[in-house]
Amino acid sequence: MNATVFNSQTWLWEMVWGAGLMVKLVLLVLILFSVFTWAIIVYKIRLIRKVERETSGFYDLFWDKRQFNLIHAACKDFPSTPLSSIFDAVYTEVMNTAKAQEGVKLQREDLDRF
Repeated sequence: MNATVFNSQTWLWEMVWGAGLMVKLVLLVLILFSVFTWAIIVYKIRLIRKVERETSGFYDLFWDKRQFNLIHAACKDFPSTPLSSIFDAVYTEVMNTAKAQEGVKLQREDLDRF
C-alpha cells in the first residue's frame, strides 16, 4: 500500500518537473494565490474575533455604567467595534442639539426614553 502511494507521489513530482516552463509558472502562481488567500482568511478570522471581543466589552460597559458621559469617554478604548462609533456619534449629536437649544435643559429622563 505504501509503495503505491509513494509511486503515485513520485509520478506526480516527475510530471511537474518534466513539464514546460509555462506550466511551472502557472502552478507557481496558483500556489502563491493559495497562500495569499489563506493569509486573508486567517487575518479576517482574527479581525472578527477582535471585533466580537470589543463589542462584548462595550456592551457590558454600556449596561454596567449607564452614565453616558463615562461611556463616551471610554469609546476610544473600543476602536474596532461599530457600537462604539455609533454611540459616540449619537452622544455627540445629542449634546450638540442640547447646546444649540438655549434655555432647554436636557434631563436624564429625556435620554432614558431612548
